[in-house]
Order: sequence, then structure tokens, then C-alpha cells
Amino acid sequence: MANFPFQSLKTKIDYANGHVVEWSLSAAFTGKAPYNFTLEISEDPNFGVLLKSINVGEHFYAVDDSKLLQSFAVAREGYRYRVRLDTADAQTVYSQPMHFSGNGMERHKYLLAAEMLRKEWVRLQYVGRSGWLLKRKNYGAVAVEDVSPISGIPITDNRNSFGTGFEGGYYPPVKFRFSHEKWEQKTKLDEQGLGINYNEEVAIRTTSFPAIEPYDVVITDNNERMLVVDSQAVCFPGSDITLIQNSVCRMIANTDAVYNIPIPVE
Repeated sequence: MANFPFQSLKTKIDYANGHVVEWSLSAAFTGKAPYNFTLEISEDPNFGVLLKSINVGEHFYAVDDSKLLQSFAVAREGYRYRVRLDTADAQTVYSQPMHFSGNGMERHKYLLAAEMLRKEWVRLQYVGRSGWLLKRKNYGAVAVEDVSPISGIPITDNRNSFGTGFEGGYYPPVKFRFSHEKWEQKTKLDEQGLGINYNEEVAIRTTSFPAIEPYDVVITDNNERMLVVDSQAVCFPGSDITLIQNSVCRMIANTDAVYNIPIPVE
């Protein structure tokens, strides 16, 4: 559940590494950047007493690795999350409180969803590959020098905003695992008479985190970079718990400025 300026707010349950809470903001929000996000945890519906708060700066997700929650029974008693946003112009806004387990869904349904996710992870260990997601920014400090003063449109070929119009362009790379489901090569004449258009499209499949949206960039383990052109989520019936994400990506030419974004060395 979310409220303005929060556009979405979701959890991914992981008892071993820490439960992930992920959010996005509406592009219509006019609070002054930089933004500072804090995940708050409480058993009080009004959040009068906090169990813990986790500051993550400008990131789009937080990991609750406190290990305070170790059973579904405790969750049913009221383990809640909310996200606090502090802006540079002294605004403080909160997301709606969110229940740990998909807004309080029934235990047997939650367990079914958790088992489906577990099996999807097992599948990815055998047929998947490691990569990184560059989450495109749609809010933050505006990169004034990279925006056309006449049209107001971001300049695409730059190393500051990478065509997004916001400082940095993308959040730091987030490691995830995905599988290639389909590869397609498309060659056709340009409608404007500019020669031949050649595109490679790759369909990928992954679990619920990180949330993949159009215009994000997927980086493979051999540094190929792909622009997400479409993404569809499959949810557990009757809930907002994402089980699978199916995305269509288009290969990016290695001359594109996005190749200048470094990825972690492992």
C-alpha cells in the first residue's frame, strides 16, 4: 500500500538475509532533492514506538536484516513497515504502514507464495546467470547542464545523467539472478530511409526483487548491457506478492554512454 508521493511499496520475504522493502516515487513529486529515505519498523499501528529504523540515503530499497521477525506468528501480531522521506526543503512525508506479509494475507496463502518463490530460486540456481540491474531514476536532483534549455528534454549522450535528466542517471547496480528465455534478431528497413535497423531482443525471467521497469538497464556477467522495453509481473492470485517477472530487453550498442557506468568487481 502506498500514498503520494509513494507510487508503490512492496516487500520480499527472506528470513536468511533480511526482508527487502522496495518503493518508488511519483515523478509528479516536487520536493527538493537530495532525498533521504528511512525504513521504520514498529508493532504500534501509529508508529509511536519504533523497534528499529534503517537509513538508506537515496536508495530505492532497504533490507531489514535486524532479525527481529523470526516467525509468521509474530508477524500476525502486527509487525509493520513504513518509509519516511526527508527532503532538502525540510519536508517529511510517510508511506502508508504496510503489513509484513502482503497486507495481512492468510497464513496458508502466504506459505504457498513463499514456496513458489523458493522453487523459482532453485530453478535460477541451475538455469540462471548473475547480473546487475541499473534502476533508472525518475526523481532526484535535476542535471541542469544535461537538459536542453530550449526543449527541456534531457541530452542522451552524456556521462552525468545518461539521458534521464537526473544527477547520476541510475542508482548503484543491484545484483540479481535471471534466466534467458528467448533471443530474437530483428532486421528491417528504416521507415525514414536511413538504411537497415538491426535489433537483438532478449526475454529474461527473474523473481520479485529488484522490481524491473521499462528503461531500466540489465547488465550481464560478461558486461553486455540491455535496455528493458517491457516488463510484466506475475502475482500470487488474490495478492500483490510478485512471484515472477518476465521482461523483454533490447541490446545496447557498446558505444552508448551507459557503458561508462562501472559495475562491482568480484
